[in-house]
Amino acid sequence: MEAVPLLLDCCNIDARNPLIMQWTILALRNLCEDNPANQEIIRNYTRVGVVENSVLQEMGVTLHEDEEGRKMGIVPLPREEKS
Repeated sequence: MEAVPLLLDCCNIDARNPLIMQWTILALRNLCEDNPANQEIIRNYTRVGVVENSVLQEMGVTLHEDEEGRKMGIVPLPREEKS
């Protein structure tokens, strides 16, 4: 049960390991499969907010929340118009 917070700490996008989030999601899925205790731990977590990430900006994307704050996604940064 102490593995859930450790795995969630790995969800930061890292230029040296760009697939870390996908591997973390797979690990969390396997950790929660047929395990009501781990599912309950995750169910009781609350999202605190969105963190600005310089690695995302270098990649030309940013995080976007919907109006209700229920869904979050990665979207391209607006392009600067050249004069």
